[in-house]
Amino acid sequence: MSSRVITSLIGLPILIAVIFIGGHLLTAAVLLLTLIALHELFKGFRSIEIHAMEKLTAFTVLAIYLGYVFNLNPIFYLFVASLFVIMLMLINLFGKALHIYDISVTALGFLYVVLPFFHIVLVNQFDSLFFISLVFLLAWVSDTCAYFAGRFFGKHKLLPAVSPKKTVEGAVGGVLGTVILVTLFAAILEPGFIWYAVPLGLFGSISGQIGDLIASKIKRIMGIKDYGNLFPGHGGVLDRFDSIMMTAPIVFYVAYIYRLL
Repeated sequence: MSSRVITSLIGLPILIAVIFIGGHLLTAAVLLLTLIALHELFKGFRSIEIHAMEKLTAFTVLAIYLGYVFNLNPIFYLFVASLFVIMLMLINLFGKALHIYDISVTALGFLYVVLPFFHIVLVNQFDSLFFISLVFLLAWVSDTCAYFAGRFFGKHKLLPAVSPKKTVEGAVGGVLGTVILVTLFAAILEPGFIWYAVPLGLFGSISGQIGDLIASKIKRIMGIKDYGNLFPGHGGVLDRFDSIMMTAPIVFYVAYIYRLL
């Protein structure tokens, strides 16, 4: 049995249990994944001599999650983000000379990793197993449908310079399969959401596939195959959650509009 299959057999039940229990356990799990993903991203950039401020970003992440756990006023998050930028500038002014790339990658870590992962926690606020499941279902259904559609019908390369194996037919198959399965999922568990399922499946699949391509592009810039080896056969957190990071914000905002209306 391959390491990829073994990892899936072990990891999937753990993920389902964390999602089902939710609450602070899910928040803690997302925090841990965020910190690991940041480390993977910054470690990859260090291999090409770009040195982001990992400790500053990690402390910012901890502050944000503590604010969430203690239900602090939303203005607190603006304060933390502002302080992050101020500290970034002060370190550049009084500390060692930083290259513009170092500052840019530090900001990239916050925007590309921290904010998308935090949306998983925000989705959990709806206290609905349906919505939090959608975050993961969108990404994995899209990946699976795209894989099989590409394998059986793929002829035209999508972005060969970024990901040689992905095809236009696979991308279209991923979108169609996601729309169909998400609509069925909504019809069974949340019938009132069914009118939102089609646009969510459409944009969720597209964003998830874009997330996968972005992660591949960054790896090519770094000259690495995988971000890490936390999940044998799958790579690191960024390898396994690259699509989920993009679907989480979409699920949150669609769910927010659905609950609002």
